[in-house]
Amino acid sequence: MRIILCYATAWEWKIIKEKIKNLNLKINLDITYLCTWMGMYETIFNLTRILNNQTFDMVLNIWVCGYLNEYKSRIQIARTVNLTTNKELIVPIFIEFGNLESIGCSEKIIKLACRQSSVKWEIINHKLQTISYIDMESWAIEYVCDKFRIPRVILKVPVDKIGEEEFNIEKGRELLKNNLDYGTIIKKLTNW
Repeated sequence: MRIILCYATAWEWKIIKEKIKNLNLKINLDITYLCTWMGMYETIFNLTRILNNQTFDMVLNIWVCGYLNEYKSRIQIARTVNLTTNKELIVPIFIEFGNLESIGCSEKIIKLACRQSSVKWEIINHKLQTISYIDMESWAIEYVCDKFRIPRVILKVPVDKIGEEEFNIEKGRELLKNNLDYGTIIKKLTNW
């Protein structure tokens, strides 16, 4: 099985790769790691570039996100909304890892947009009535995978409460290490 594992930054890659390497897998699994960088445009460009040149059986997307009201230790994305265009995409659930949620995606970091003016926050808040989580890339992952008709799983680890907490990279590292069972993830993917 050939999996492309996408993440946004190098610090996420180090944690994810270390956790998977420590599993000492004895299965025929080829994992390509792809840092797409932050934001929808970078993600669309980098994922499209690799999918145009190689064939994969699955895209696995793991990285952190922010939350608005309800905190869960890990979530699987089932719906993603581009907060700039209001376009919604439904993520097909090929393998369920539990806690299916909707996520809003914005090229701007929502927290900074919220601080600029209360009017902007009211507009953003209105769009988020059915969304509890925020990131900058999930919509792009779903968009590209849908175009290439490739199965995908989008998993997130919520780290900070949008508008109230500063993003803490050390907290993000710990949660990414501890809140996902990488052995179960790989086992479910390879059994699929």
